[in-house]
Amino acid sequence: MEGLALMFSSARGLVLQMDINMDGEDESQLTWRHRLNKVGQQIMDTYADVDQNLYTVNWKNKDDFTIYFDYGGSTEIEDDHYETVMQQ
Repeated sequence: MEGLALMFSSARGLVLQMDINMDGEDESQLTWRHRLNKVGQQIMDTYADVDQNLYTVNWKNKDDFTIYFDYGGSTEIEDDHYETVMQQ
């Protein structure tokens, strides 16, 4: 993990987001993969298939998390990651 951010959301209240090391299949990526449930792991695998790494995580437990992926697009695009929300 490289950094922390606090975000306030009108829907979710105060949200802690953790930046993830972006060096591919390094310890940080693997550590977070093991903290997620099977669906979250499958989502990470799907993004890995197109060379997209986990970028940021909001994590409460293995079944309640939000994961963001870097998509490496143009700097003209303001939002530089996709969001996948998992709440069960």
